[in-house]
Amino acid sequence: RDAPWDWDLVRDELYYSPQWWAQLGYAPDELPADAELWRRLLHPDDADRTMAVVDGAIASGKPGYQVECRLRHKDGHDVPLLARAIITYDDQGKPVRVSGTNLDLTERHRAQRAMQQVERMEAIGTLAGGIAHDFNNLLGAITGNLSLALPQTGPGTELRAMLEDARDGATQATSLTKQLLTFS
Repeated sequence: RDAPWDWDLVRDELYYSPQWWAQLGYAPDELPADAELWRRLLHPDDADRTMAVVDGAIASGKPGYQVECRLRHKDGHDVPLLARAIITYDDQGKPVRVSGTNLDLTERHRAQRAMQQVERMEAIGTLAGGIAHDFNNLLGAITGNLSLALPQTGPGTELRAMLEDARDGATQATSLTKQLLTFS
């Protein structure tokens, strides 16, 4: 999935491999293969940061660089890439060539988003479990007090009917709480 490219700094000529063009949806050499093409395709939000990394590495004599950025695909969507390069210098230390690859990070980003979704669901499950556990404790107190109060009321009284309805509701709520605990 790497897309090689090569930049001859002395002649200011660029070579973009067929894989490079394919990553961005273009036929080879469909656009002028120059340094400005790469800059034009950079996402505006990434341009300053990316160019600072590239230009800074070349100017400082570093052996290479890597930077994440987005390039505009022919169909208009942005392709997240990891651009990695090795910089070659002449005997006087002047940069003469930058050779590298672009790695498409689309699948990696998709997997990261899926993992974040799983983590959010786990957090929700933990929260639901905690709430259900606390609610179950409250229901235990309610059910226990209803069990103590029912024998103190006379059969067939309106108060006993209300207490029995409350006990039945608490029993149903306990069942629902057990389902929430199972879900969590």
